[in-house]
Amino acid sequence: GAILISSGFSEAGREGVERQQELVRLAAQAGIRVLGPNTTGILNPEGRFTTTFIDLKGVKAGGIGFVAQTGMFAGMMFKWIFSAQYFGLSKVIGLGNKADVADHDALDYLAEDPSTRVVIMYLEGVKDGRRFLESAKRLVHKKPLVLIKGGKTEEGAQAVQSHTGTLAGRDETFEALFKQTGIIRVNDFEELLDLGKTFAYQPLPRGNRIAIVSLSGGAGVMATDACLENGLALARLETRSLARVQEKMPSWASARNPLDVEPLSEVVTQEGAYRLGLDVVLSDPGVDMALLVMTTLPLDRLHGDYVIDVAQAYPEKPVAVCIIGEAAIYNRLYQILEEARIPVFISVRRAVVSLAALHRYRQFRDRLT
Repeated sequence: GAILISSGFSEAGREGVERQQELVRLAAQAGIRVLGPNTTGILNPEGRFTTTFIDLKGVKAGGIGFVAQTGMFAGMMFKWIFSAQYFGLSKVIGLGNKADVADHDALDYLAEDPSTRVVIMYLEGVKDGRRFLESAKRLVHKKPLVLIKGGKTEEGAQAVQSHTGTLAGRDETFEALFKQTGIIRVNDFEELLDLGKTFAYQPLPRGNRIAIVSLSGGAGVMATDACLENGLALARLETRSLARVQEKMPSWASARNPLDVEPLSEVVTQEGAYRLGLDVVLSDPGVDMALLVMTTLPLDRLHGDYVIDVAQAYPEKPVAVCIIGEAAIYNRLYQILEEARIPVFISVRRAVVSLAALHRYRQFRDRLT
């Protein structure tokens, strides 16, 4: 079992540390682990159990484990997740000042948790560097770990020490540690959730060859640049794949990757263009993953089921969708597609970065075998 220390013990000074250590010692004598202090506690959506004082609504169970070193940040983050996102969480662990239960304990637990597919983490500093390294290695061998490290700058490190009483350490050391263990480091909350949901929703690709299907030629250009900047390669579509599209195209248009389906939509409607374009690229053996860029211009059928049907026909290939345009239509399609476990993004770069993370993790896993 575990008990939570009230925030009254969260001070980082000598007296506060001594009080924490005494409580940990007494708890250990009774065989009890101590979580915190300075934490919002734990949450298990699947088991409908929580110790947090945060008022939660819309709690959803899912495949993402969330570990945070700070209390209120964790609480605010999962309130945002449950109110604005469609993925669910498997477990939430707020570590706080780590008087006893530490980061490596959380990683060891989530590594063995069958409900957790990916772990996202906010970290300021580690209590035991060697044990953290060992635990991270064990977890990453089984499932991805996506992490934000606070206290990168000297000023940020000082803020960490006053906040949780943790030594943030040199950022260069943490960067080397992350690369060694296969931890995927991100820079902000937005990217943490982007990668978390993509890992939770989609399979790992076989390689880095991507196909882009877009109703906007400009968006296709931006996506191409983002792919090459993030270690992905444009797939070479087979002649028969291009022929399937070309036969439906106006005579003045030509098919290639990135696949601009706007001319195609003039012949087979926008729905038909999205459906045919996505099916063509996913069925091509030279394609490992696909990005579909949609607009919110008037569609023949707005429900998006045709995207789901095609994507689910190729379950071994990851798909991401970027939707550009009117907010109300974006929100409607966002809900429909995300509830079908297809990740949706507001920008092509965020979509590409998320797909590239799948490839990087696959590369790391392959090197272990």
